[in-house]
Amino acid sequence: MGSFAIRDSKFIYSENSEEILLDLNDYFSNKGRVPFHSDLTDVTVPNLIVDLMDAHETMCGGSEETLCCAYYTLMDVMFIREHVKSKYPKAILVITGREKSILVEHISFLLDHIQPESEVYCIDCSEGADALLQGTDESFDMVIVDGITGLNSGYEISEEAHRLVKTGGFTLGYFKSSSSLCDAFETTFRHAKKYSLNDSRTIFAEICKVTIND
Repeated sequence: MGSFAIRDSKFIYSENSEEILLDLNDYFSNKGRVPFHSDLTDVTVPNLIVDLMDAHETMCGGSEETLCCAYYTLMDVMFIREHVKSKYPKAILVITGREKSILVEHISFLLDHIQPESEVYCIDCSEGADALLQGTDESFDMVIVDGITGLNSGYEISEEAHRLVKTGGFTLGYFKSSSSLCDAFETTFRHAKKYSLNDSRTIFAEICKVTIND
């Protein structure tokens, strides 16, 4: 298990070694419209993250609040990191087990500020992966799988997520660690980085379909 912390304006995940997920001191890496720091506006990347943390208790319904918030903040940071790499809008697919999820609320809030031109497609796959079959291969810059919401058909969903994400695109998955979907995602996205703050939940993140030495 790892830990997640903010230190010296860096968001850091630690497990055996430290990984800097987002460095707010690296001004030149930010090609997005929202600055890392500014004296001219309150709309900055750290303020957006803090605003989501403050609003999270309402969205989460108060359950497992502290640790739950840490997981979502970790995903918020990864989501922002991928968006500030480019000024161009993205096509984003969110695979969920219900019509609305907490993760979708986070994504919608962030995109309203950092890239409102991006398009988000939220597909309810609570009955299986059939709803994904109509999608064209490599049609999304980012595919997010919200496995906390009661998804089944683990291997079918993970394989469809892999098919639909573009080469060089980003895939993010959030799962109950003991679920079949978590196992399937780890098998399908075999180069994904794994992030876990306790035994019950796991996040996977991968830049997809690029050549990586085994």
